[in-house]
Amino acid sequence: MMVTDYSPLPCNSCGIAVADEDHPICQSYVDVCLGGALAFGESFAEEFVRTTHSWSRFWLDDTPVSRRPWLHRPSNYRTVDALLGAESQHTFFGERKHPEDFAAAYLKFIRGLWVRPPMNAVDRANAMQPVGMSADE
Repeated sequence: MMVTDYSPLPCNSCGIAVADEDHPICQSYVDVCLGGALAFGESFAEEFVRTTHSWSRFWLDDTPVSRRPWLHRPSNYRTVDALLGAESQHTFFGERKHPEDFAAAYLKFIRGLWVRPPMNAVDRANAMQPVGMSADE
């Protein structure tokens, strides 16, 4: 059986937006797609991965307790991960992130919150003074 150009993932050529930080590829969805492909055999699933386009770096491991996949992912999760890892240049499998890592890396509304603004002259002078004294004293 020959697989040709599947796109279970959104794509621009289909008129659907590609994955981004607000709409990531979800691991739970990939598990369902590859679970179906594996029903036709591992070689079919390999070709499915290889011919699927519009993979993205915006990949969220949204499964419950994502750091312990054996608890909530399908029993074939090792096979799915191996298939995706074998095509990691194409699938960006190494970019998959757990929810808290994804949030820290991509969510727009938290960007820049932890950056300290540059110090002005008064800040620099106060930083040089002993605690409890200001540069004006």
